[in-house]
Amino acid sequence: MEIITKDLGYIYHPRTPFAKRVLTDVNIRIKANRLVAVVGQTGSGKSTLIQHFNGLLKPSEGYVQVGPHKLEAGQKKIPILHESVGLVFQYPEHQLFAETVEKDIAFGPKNLGWPEELINLRVRQVLDKIGLAPSYLSRSPFELSGGEKRRVAIAGVLVMQPDILILDEPTAGLDPEGQQQILEMMVRWKQERGKTVILVTHQMDHVAEYADEVVVMEAGRVKWQTTPLALFTQYTEQLRQLGLEIPSLIELVQELNQRLKEPIPLTSTKKETILSTIARYVKGARVEV
Repeated sequence: MEIITKDLGYIYHPRTPFAKRVLTDVNIRIKANRLVAVVGQTGSGKSTLIQHFNGLLKPSEGYVQVGPHKLEAGQKKIPILHESVGLVFQYPEHQLFAETVEKDIAFGPKNLGWPEELINLRVRQVLDKIGLAPSYLSRSPFELSGGEKRRVAIAGVLVMQPDILILDEPTAGLDPEGQQQILEMMVRWKQERGKTVILVTHQMDHVAEYADEVVVMEAGRVKWQTTPLALFTQYTEQLRQLGLEIPSLIELVQELNQRLKEPIPLTSTKKETILSTIARYVKGARVEV
């Protein structure tokens, strides 16, 4: 399922003294089965943009098309998107409320009137996907660790089997191990089901390692939509001017290349590939400082 925006604009509190424009002329296309990172400084419009993708916000201008569904400015009837587009807000564990993990995950399907057998099946399937044992179903979500709570909250969205999964800063507040576990879980889910994942993040190392594409927002507009490799090799100085960091390993290679007779080529932004390239250069005695 693709997402297309055309001249998308959004104004909070329109026609009031408190009116504030947040999005202007946003034109992007997000293809199916892609992991797309959305980055930008605080206030650049990232969260406002993604809330248009599942119908939480309605365009003030232009339109958003999600698969066959179209949301236009002035449209009175909003299509129901919450089953096909799952949105996980920042710190989703704050939304946990049920007595047990099982009840929390099953809340959405029960509200939609799913058959009990199907709910039980889906809950157990998604628990396995997020890497928690069946014994967790009877536990209180409030007794879990921060990373476990995050997984349960995400499971409450995954159980609906959305075509598009949107996560707003899903690794915020987690330690490095917890961050890696959450991100690798999302990658596995995308690969196994052929779905689309949209990741809002400020951690550029995550963009380099996991994203297929990246959308850079600035002051409510799309600055670039490109690949991580193109972003970090062609727009280095512009990114710094936007207050966005260059991934540490890529920055190291760029600094080395300023001193080397023969530069180390960057053909990927993934850590394993970059380290392998450096190792081959060193082994082949091609690097002379």
